[in-house]
Amino acid sequence: MHQLEENSIKQFTRWADNYDNPFTSITFRQTNSQIVKLLNPKPNSSLLDVGCGSGILIQKLLSLNRNMKLYGLDITPKMVEVAKKKFKNNPNVEITQGSAINMPYENNSFDYVTCASSFHHHPDPLQSVKEMVRVLKPGGKLLILDMCIEGLLRKLLFKIENVYHNEGKVFRLTNREMYDLYEKVGLTQIKQSTFLYFTLITEGIKK
Repeated sequence: MHQLEENSIKQFTRWADNYDNPFTSITFRQTNSQIVKLLNPKPNSSLLDVGCGSGILIQKLLSLNRNMKLYGLDITPKMVEVAKKKFKNNPNVEITQGSAINMPYENNSFDYVTCASSFHHHPDPLQSVKEMVRVLKPGGKLLILDMCIEGLLRKLLFKIENVYHNEGKVFRLTNREMYDLYEKVGLTQIKQSTFLYFTLITEGIKK
């Protein structure tokens, strides 16, 4: 296992029991609402949320009542435990422990793949995106939401956050670097937008 993944497991294990606290819920409610708005997922479709944490985005998607099959993948056992407990009575949700750089899913499995606010923890960003595209169906959409680091103010604030959260070395990519990743793996119709100043959303379609 990569050192960055080991660090992430330690960090998110500490947070797992209180991850759905009012402070984080305010932020996640807003970003998740924006993700759902941009995706506008079709009824009876399938979606994988990579780095699902306690399943906050999955919970939002369930509220659409579109009979979607929802999957969550997270590397932290404690987060997986919390998420499984949350959805234990919902047959349309499946939570799995695993790494984003080697996902336990077949090729062309999902209509949508999302990764919200966890991408900077991935030890190999290009490999993660390759895996996300591999499990997408042709015509499927990949949406990654992560920190926007354009400009001195954002860079300074994220350095402060890094110290506060004791995250250590993480991969915070520029807008151009994220766009280039999508191009390298052959995604089309690439779009980027910023949200709430601090987040960058990058979307693309698999051929």
